[in-house]
Amino acid sequence: MQPTITGPMRTLHGVVAVLAAFAFLFFAMGVLICVVSILFIWMAPLVAPWAHGSGALCLHSYTVWRTGMTPSEVEYVNDLADEVQRERDLERMRQRMR
Repeated sequence: MQPTITGPMRTLHGVVAVLAAFAFLFFAMGVLICVVSILFIWMAPLVAPWAHGSGALCLHSYTVWRTGMTPSEVEYVNDLADEVQRERDLERMRQRMR
């Protein structure tokens, strides 16, 4: 037969269990926030090379490190690539019309 916890000790065990649950939730949230932040920083040059604001300096440094170009150069190259793609699409449409 197992001893039963009674009185103030039972309340203390309940409080400790609730605090432990909250501590675990805060720890899990912290890990999740760190993982999401790392993923965002890693993907930032791909997602928003034009970003401005409080994180712009960090984003600028990371973009230069990752691509060897400044964000404005990345934007210029992306614009050129879009223009080339548009011209290729137009040429394909012209060939289909023939």
